[in-house]
This record gives sequence, structure tokens and C-alpha cells, in this order.
Amino acid sequence: MCPSAALAYRLVSNFDPDLIGVIYDPGNMVCEGYENWQMGLELLGPYLSHVHVKNAAWLQTGETADGEKQWRHQMVAIKEGSVSWPEVLLALSRVGYQGWLSFEDFGPGSTETKLADNLAYIKGLVDRLDI
Repeated sequence: MCPSAALAYRLVSNFDPDLIGVIYDPGNMVCEGYENWQMGLELLGPYLSHVHVKNAAWLQTGETADGEKQWRHQMVAIKEGSVSWPEVLLALSRVGYQGWLSFEDFGPGSTETKLADNLAYIKGLVDRLDI
């Protein structure tokens, strides 16, 4: 509903954060609503209630007759997109986020394979970053 943390904050800021929360979705923010991860998470504060884990990338699809590049976004594997998950995880740690991370991977591959790979990747980042 709201493509950015700032807009989501504006929507919920007049309500009690114990009664309403925001799902933070960096993968969607690649397509629209990108803001600096740390800034957005700090702004959301107690309204941050859930984080989706996926990734997307912009792919060049062609070029017009006058040389203008054409682009579209596409969901990709978690390690292949524009979201830097190490940066996002560090930002989440800095704001004290202790909630859920849920995989919402629309990239190619079987659900079982993606889940195993994504879980190993995120756990590896958490260990490596010591968060």
C-alpha cells in the first residue's frame, strides 16, 4: 500500500504502535519507494513489525530508436538483486529489531531449494556480521 518507509510512517504515525505495524519489504523497494535502509528503519521505530526477505533487480530490456535504454524490474534470487542484505541486516540490528524475517522469494527455483539456500544465506550473514 505504501512503497516507502516514510510514507508508511506517515500513514500509521497517528495510531498506537501496539495496535498497528508496518511490514518492511526491501525487495519491493527496489521497484518503488527506495530509501536509505537505516533512515527508513529509524523512522519507522516501534511501527516496524515484520520484514520480508526477497530480492529484485532492474534488467535492460531493449533500446528505443533514439538510443534510450528500456528497463523492467524482475524478482531474482536473494543474492543476485539490488538489495544488499548485509546492509539491511546491520540496519535492522542497529534499530534493535528482534521480530520475524519471512522469506517471500519469487525468484526461479523450487520452494524447497530456495528456502534451504535462503535460510543458509541469512544465517551465514547473521553469523558473519555477528548480529
